[in-house]
Amino acid sequence: MAIFDDEVVCVGSANLNNRAEAFDSELEVAVTATDISGRQGVRELRNELISHFLEMPSARLAALETETGSLTAALDLSPNARLTPLRASPTPLERVIASLRLGDPRNVEENWRLLGRRTLGR
Repeated sequence: MAIFDDEVVCVGSANLNNRAEAFDSELEVAVTATDISGRQGVRELRNELISHFLEMPSARLAALETETGSLTAALDLSPNARLTPLRASPTPLERVIASLRLGDPRNVEENWRLLGRRTLGR
């Protein structure tokens, strides 16, 4: 699920990568809010989903966002957050996996050919 700018909600399995576009079956549904009421509904859905991981009522998250003027600042104020920051750089193993495209082959043939693949740097 993805929510963009309190306006677009996408739910599905579609991915923007080689594997999904080459040979996986993917499906995605997107809904766009076209008015203020719709955008409020999207914002409430967003708050409900995020507040689950913050272990707080969604109304409290909304109040913190209003008080701080920022969703990011509201998240930072949550004492029970189960969210963790992403690492800024990949581990050595993650770099190898990415360079060989093990998780995102270019096509079906490459998916089965682990040896002899060209790395992204070549």
